[in-house]
Amino acid sequence: MSVRNCFFGFLCLLLVSCSVTRGLPGTPFTAEQRAMIMEAGPQVPMRVWKINNYFDSILLRTESEEVRVDPKDPLLQHFVSRLYATVTD
Repeated sequence: MSVRNCFFGFLCLLLVSCSVTRGLPGTPFTAEQRAMIMEAGPQVPMRVWKINNYFDSILLRTESEEVRVDPKDPLLQHFVSRLYATVTD
């Protein structure tokens, strides 16, 4: 196997592996996030994160992650209900 073929194979593998990591099926939330969402009913407002709290401010300054939206996902529906309760409280 020539160096050129090895390089080409490595390049193809790298491109495929990078493209596969985006858009994987499954829940868009981590286990910790799911626990925070489900710790109360849909009518209970979520805690508001504040910039004057040191630990909150660290979280608020982290880079956001893309959320895969599935309107039929019961966890996402519960999350939206709790967010709505938060802003209308």
